[in-house]
Amino acid sequence: MNLLQTLKQHAKNSANAIAIKNDSMALNYRDLFNEITQSQQQIQECKDDCTIALAIDNHPAWAILDIAALANQTAVVPLPAFFSDSQISHAVKDAGASVLITDNPQRFSALFDYLITQKSTIVVAGKRLMMLYLNMAAQPLPDSTAKI
Repeated sequence: MNLLQTLKQHAKNSANAIAIKNDSMALNYRDLFNEITQSQQQIQECKDDCTIALAIDNHPAWAILDIAALANQTAVVPLPAFFSDSQISHAVKDAGASVLITDNPQRFSALFDYLITQKSTIVVAGKRLMMLYLNMAAQPLPDSTAKI
């Protein structure tokens, strides 16, 4: 049984049990599973030979998007907030990330302004996020790569 199947089973058997929480919110298993499946649809166009960069502060939205990408078999590049702009630029370019999802759109819009082809807003676990679509050549990755 994979992670998504396990979460689906918990959503069915322990729907109201707390699955994930932080200082400002908590999600039960039913809501967590629903957020993951909704997020899978939101990142669906980034599937084949696509890599997603995640630049989100510590929040359940990060975990939800990470699991959604895993379920979609989409590689993820986690981008810590403490990375310098040059480290971020290198990581995104080296991984060939064509989508960057962030809760800090000002920083990343400025950093990748010349590569952005489209922007859209999504809400995950109550957190408003910006999806930046980048004109970036995909990098070949080994089969089943989940994280870079």
